[in-house]
Amino acid sequence: MKAVILAAGEGSRLWPISENSPKPLVRILGKFFLEYQIIELSRLGIKDVIIIKGQNFNEIFEEFQKEMSEKYGVIVSYIVQEEALGTGKAFGLVKNLINEPFIGLMGDNHYQGNDIQKLINAFNNTGKSVIGGFEVLNPSAYGVINHEAKKVTEIVEKPEKPMSNLINTAIYVFKPNIFKLIDKLKPHDNGEYFITDAINELIKKDDLIVETIENWFDLGMPYQILPLTKFFFSNYKRYNDIGKYKTFKPGVFIAENVDIGPNVEFIPEDGMIIIEEGSRIHGSTLIFGNNFIGENCDIYNSIIRETSVLLGSNKVSTSEVKNSTLGFGTNAPHFNYIGDSYIGNNCNFGAGTKVANLRHDNKSIKMFIEKKGKLVDTGMRKLGVFTGNNVKFGINVSIGQPGLLIGTNVLVAPGSKVLRNIVSN
Repeated sequence: MKAVILAAGEGSRLWPISENSPKPLVRILGKFFLEYQIIELSRLGIKDVIIIKGQNFNEIFEEFQKEMSEKYGVIVSYIVQEEALGTGKAFGLVKNLINEPFIGLMGDNHYQGNDIQKLINAFNNTGKSVIGGFEVLNPSAYGVINHEAKKVTEIVEKPEKPMSNLINTAIYVFKPNIFKLIDKLKPHDNGEYFITDAINELIKKDDLIVETIENWFDLGMPYQILPLTKFFFSNYKRYNDIGKYKTFKPGVFIAENVDIGPNVEFIPEDGMIIIEEGSRIHGSTLIFGNNFIGENCDIYNSIIRETSVLLGSNKVSTSEVKNSTLGFGTNAPHFNYIGDSYIGNNCNFGAGTKVANLRHDNKSIKMFIEKKGKLVDTGMRKLGVFTGNNVKFGINVSIGQPGLLIGTNVLVAPGSKVLRNIVSN
């Protein structure tokens, strides 16, 4: 069975991170986000993957294609969707390549292998197309699956009064008959063709059942990277070969040529600390678990708190990093605090620059999704800043509003107080 993954979206809700990478290839805990999905598929014996991509980021996609072949033996092929004409048209692009049942899924979502297997089993047992449903507390924000037992009766987009709390997670087992229905689709007012219209035709033919899945993650907006990072940390051994590391002490795993000073203290507690090759950690540094320190990092007299990721070639000195990712080559070298944040590649924090991550009234933090012009409630009490690549902060900058977004190539003047999003230069 083949898998078809849609990855052609612009990722405007994920700005500014999506300026430098397509959503599915954002780095989370040292891997491409979509790499975790490839691992799950390969374990099910699905090694032929077709990705529908946009016209940009060809170099990153080529790197991904090569790595998936070398690491997992998965053959990744690409089809370019020239125009953003929706999910219906995207799936239709593979109709001449597939003449058997296939898995269809979204590149900016993550599904566990056991859930994918449940959908495959349901198809094998019934011969009917299958949709993955997930139970949520706020179904009116999604496409809701109305059903009688496993028979799907209707899919309703964002109903005011939902009749079910089971939502469409956009993972399917389709038969080749879906392509005839796609060919008959009509565009919506925005010019896009929706796969859900074809799915509703399957419902009319009594050819769709629902299978409830246990885990589902959507990488739609920047703040959603934080729970995803926590999830992949908690499942680190599922996706990584821990045996390639040396055990420095219980819960601390190091690669070759790691230099650790005598006053460094590790407190993995119930988590783990991973340190990659060539990194140097000295001074009175304190590192908690779960933490990932990539290759060739320099850490001195600092505190690296829970769920932090240094992707590689980072310099952190006399600073504190907590529940945050620092991109490749990003530095926090002088008295910085970075909490609950995702920082792009090759950024620099000037001396004394700090990130606010908590509202004084302890209410959940709202984030203004710049490219959509929409204020969303993140449901999080702590949330820092999310940046594109090559952002330079002068000394003593105060990022004084939680949940801010800063675009690529932005220069923030020394002593500035940042209280709103800053678009890219």
